[in-house]
Amino acid sequence: KQWYQRRVAITAGAPLKDAQGQSVANRVHMKQNAQDPIALQKEQQSRLAATQAASPKPPNTHKDGTQNFGRVNEITGTPQEDDPVKIAAKQDYKSYLQQQIEERAALKEKQKELERLEDEKEYERVEKERLRMKAEFEKDTQEKRRKEESHKKMNEDLKRAAEERRLDQERRELEDKRANDEARRKHNQALQ
Repeated sequence: KQWYQRRVAITAGAPLKDAQGQSVANRVHMKQNAQDPIALQKEQQSRLAATQAASPKPPNTHKDGTQNFGRVNEITGTPQEDDPVKIAAKQDYKSYLQQQIEERAALKEKQKELERLEDEKEYERVEKERLRMKAEFEKDTQEKRRKEESHKKMNEDLKRAAEERRLDQERRELEDKRANDEARRKHNQALQ
């Protein structure tokens, strides 16, 4: 029977233990007390009270019960460090972290400055391109206007020349007609 109980305890799993090493939940023991759950509950409460009473309040605790790990100044409640090497190392580490923060901030400032300069260069490039395109457009517009004026002037010259030729032609025809009329009249007078 003892062998069987050991075997059941082994196969049932390891019992849960509290801080003092006492078994809190042994399956074999729980099966035996399963018929009387009230007794089991009272036993667990008594064990818990016994463990709390057996372990005194840790020395480095606040009034609210939270625990400070390490040495604490009893007056201020802050950790106490008397070791100058630790204090120097802590200060070195703080200064190292501060230096990293400053370097990171300087790097960000430098990056912002570079971006600003790059944006200014891009703005200047775009502005120069805009002015070049505007000048080119104005030049093309003036060239087009000059060509239109040149064509207009040439058309007016052609119209004027055509008008002068027409008037010259009419004048000659009129003179020819007068000359013919004069010759006919002289010829008719000579025949009479």
